[in-house]
Amino acid sequence: MPRKKHRGIWPIDLPKIKQHVLTGMYDGIRTEYDTFYREKLKAHTRQVEEAELWWVAKPMAILASHAKETLPETQTLADNRPSLAGIVIFDGGTGITTEWRDAPDHTIKTSAFGQTVYPQVEVIGLIWAQDTVLGLTDSQIVPPVDPTDKAFIVALSRTAQAHLEKLLITTWLLSEQPHIGVARHQRIPAAGQAGLPKHQPEIRVVRLRETVTHPEPWESESAKEGKKWAMKHRTVVSGHWRNQPYGPGRASKKPIYIEPYLKGPSDAPIIVRPTVKVWSR
Repeated sequence: MPRKKHRGIWPIDLPKIKQHVLTGMYDGIRTEYDTFYREKLKAHTRQVEEAELWWVAKPMAILASHAKETLPETQTLADNRPSLAGIVIFDGGTGITTEWRDAPDHTIKTSAFGQTVYPQVEVIGLIWAQDTVLGLTDSQIVPPVDPTDKAFIVALSRTAQAHLEKLLITTWLLSEQPHIGVARHQRIPAAGQAGLPKHQPEIRVVRLRETVTHPEPWESESAKEGKKWAMKHRTVVSGHWRNQPYGPGRASKKPIYIEPYLKGPSDAPIIVRPTVKVWSR
């Protein structure tokens, strides 16, 4: 009998994933003997019970993966998180791998230098609770205990966590920019969904806005103001972040992402200039 094609994880799967995460946390509370860690786990569990659910469409996930490379280092989880806790799935994955330290013994290798080498698995989603971040992997890659589970929780290596936190922050920032992303709330009907919580949470579905326009003041402003100069070529402006003032007195600043675009009149020839980086002291 041919094997069914794996359909991936969709918004409708997120409530079950949340329930799976909570079940593991409840089990951890029951089996944890250390009072300090048990109370800490209880606090995180209460937050995850109220966690926001996010599903990021593939085009937006690709853009966020690209934009995170230039995200200002000053941006932190605490400054940007939309809620204390949440679960997010990136359609198509993140392209970032981490060590699977709970892998079966037969998959763990030893290097020529005697170091333990764990198999690498791709992270397709994240769970955050305050400053704690855990990864989610595809259950087709990492078989879970329950074959009905759609995702499996893994601890993140230090390198993977650094990259994934930047991806998470970038996703939050892009979802707030109306000319780039569209974030809509979607409620999953409870009827016929066995094993789901009684009160269904809303799911925030983040998609890339298909039509992106950029202001081109140089096409008309020079004529209006009687300027003698005008751009005669088009150049490629790389994607970059810009600090935008906001709030009372515009005293605060938040980074907004400027997508790559062509600068110049629409009928002008395109000039591609090489980038030369100069390091001097």
